[in-house]
Amino acid sequence: MNQNDPAPITPSYDPHGHLAKVSGLTLRPGGLSITRRALEFCAFGQGAKIVDAGCGPGETLKLLRDLGFEASGVDPDQRYVEMAGKFGPAVKGTLESLSLSAQNADGVFCECALNLSSDRLGSLSEIYKVLKPGGHFVLADIFTLGLDPKNPPPPQNTAPSCVGGAVTLTEARWQIESLGFEIKLTEDYAPALNALAAKLVWTYGQRGLAFLPTPKRDCAVGEKPPKLTYALLISQKPEGPFCP
Repeated sequence: MNQNDPAPITPSYDPHGHLAKVSGLTLRPGGLSITRRALEFCAFGQGAKIVDAGCGPGETLKLLRDLGFEASGVDPDQRYVEMAGKFGPAVKGTLESLSLSAQNADGVFCECALNLSSDRLGSLSEIYKVLKPGGHFVLADIFTLGLDPKNPPPPQNTAPSCVGGAVTLTEARWQIESLGFEIKLTEDYAPALNALAAKLVWTYGQRGLAFLPTPKRDCAVGEKPPKLTYALLISQKPEGPFCP
């Protein structure tokens, strides 16, 4: 194997490593470039405590540790926990139950993981709980650009997926703000999602799009799937005695 080739991985997110071959071990659009943008905006102090929630193989965890942050990872897949553990502390856990001390983290990163949660609001509430007042929540994920209200999608009866669990940016902002967060930044990275899709097609042909985690639901005849984008949302837990 070439030294630059991604290591073979078999966890449930990418069981055959097809996505990793194209995206690298970040397993998401934009790789670490969007992570670095978030770090630039948040301007964490040296030694800040940062949690990578849904850390996957640990690429963000490695970056955070290399930059001198006191970073740890949490992921529901034991195989990913073992991979991420080579870079820093990593434990098995879900977004809904991070099993971390309340008000202890300066920042929580959740990159391409929230859409996989079976309880989106519960996960956001858990993230809010573990953040210190003034702490930052960094969310990067796939979002829909809206659906025809006359033709809503049927209820999902399968496990959540990166696309199947997607909501609109408007709904995501409402969910985040409803818990008390203050949204500080919203940036669209649709070109990064389009570039990943193009690489998959270039590498595998049209069947490559099947390697993106897509919603497993039956579309009505003539129904178009929702348009998608990839975006970065950064919010902050308020400081002060009236913090929820």
